Amino acid sequence: MLGAYELAPAELLTLHRCCVSVALAAVDAEIAGQGISVRGSRGQVIPNRLLKLRCEMERVLDIQIRSLQLPMPQEDQGRRRSPAAAAAAYTRWANNGAMA
Repeated sequence: MLGAYELAPAELLTLHRCCVSVALAAVDAEIAGQGISVRGSRGQVIPNRLLKLRCEMERVLDIQIRSLQLPMPQEDQGRRRSPAAAAAAYTRWANNGAMA
């Protein structure tokens, strides 16, 4: 997949950081093992702190992916898009691809 793009050194570093961020699977496994709620220091039921960590990791991964500005299918050059704009572009691309 990497051969499809010519990435600058800074972009390769960002891509590497994205790969490291995909440690989400390990956090998901821990949450699955511990549960969504856990016992606090006084025995009270509290939300698992890993949930907050997971949300933060996902937010950082999203920012990193968007910073790569990879082109959408049928684009020559990528650009930074908000999550909503990226979803709309993928929807348009999928609809155009289905009609072809």
